[in-house]
Amino acid sequence: MCRADVGYVEVERVLRPCSSVEEVRAALRRVNPHLQLIDCESSGDLADVLASQHNACTIAPSQSAAILLRSFLSDDEVEQITSEMLHRCVSDPHSTNLDPITTPEERSDMFEEYQQMCRENRSELNTCLLRKLRWSSLGVHYDWTRRTYRGTSTSDMPRWACEIYNNALKAADEICGSRLANGGYQPQAALVNFFHSHRSSDRLGGHKDDVEARDHSPLVILALGLTCTFLLGGDSKVGITPAPILFNSGDVLVLSREARQWFHGVPTILKGSVERPRHADGSVEDFLKRTRLSVSIREVWGGEDSGVEGSSKKARLQDNEPDVPMDPVDCG
Repeated sequence: MCRADVGYVEVERVLRPCSSVEEVRAALRRVNPHLQLIDCESSGDLADVLASQHNACTIAPSQSAAILLRSFLSDDEVEQITSEMLHRCVSDPHSTNLDPITTPEERSDMFEEYQQMCRENRSELNTCLLRKLRWSSLGVHYDWTRRTYRGTSTSDMPRWACEIYNNALKAADEICGSRLANGGYQPQAALVNFFHSHRSSDRLGGHKDDVEARDHSPLVILALGLTCTFLLGGDSKVGITPAPILFNSGDVLVLSREARQWFHGVPTILKGSVERPRHADGSVEDFLKRTRLSVSIREVWGGEDSGVEGSSKKARLQDNEPDVPMDPVDCG
């Protein structure tokens, strides 16, 4: 399969069985000897990183389209954010994949149930409700099945999400001289994916985030917990070799301009990326050693609704929903 034009699907397929950095590197070499894992230790513009590596990847980001912010969040910040999500962001008024099959009380007690089972060293830990949690939607709620936003269904955006979004845009500007922080972008929704290490099916296939109003408003992606391989492709899955990025806990990726509409996903979680005790102890720190969380923060409405110009379309809404939000989403 050593071809210069190997596409997203082929690279995604060979990476799925991998569970360590060494296995990822070997899989990439089988695809193309010059396709390298992006594991730089410092933050940078992806265009510069690819040029310095002479990488076989054939995506061609312009300057400031894709910015990788290494260790943007400290270990303490990662733990605090995760604790906030486990205690407050996986139950009402936020929406989750468990809403149709559980009560609000059950969802609000998920983490406490998990902690109790850990303390008792229960063998059925992997069947507890928290381990069945796959996603949570904060701010303007997203319907994962229909790929639409529910215009009248919202919850407050956590303040930490708004602050990280704005600070990440400022950091990206400092690296490449862009003006993202002055673009009038408002963080209005955050989608949280939970990847549980015991479940091999927990992957995120290549997709585009293309239902928001402004196609090129920045997408800010946070990595929490286990390391993963993040695959960033181009505007097509065919004929463009994607960039495999080692995405560590605390890293942040800012996608803007043309990169905002590129295919991306998580083909593999690197389960051996941290040392962990054999038995879970129920702490947030231990949970992060067994789980990966991806938080993608974005603007939804754009155009007149966000006070900025340049909206190319309305956000994709469910049938019978108003085409503008009735009230702004609070960053509370």
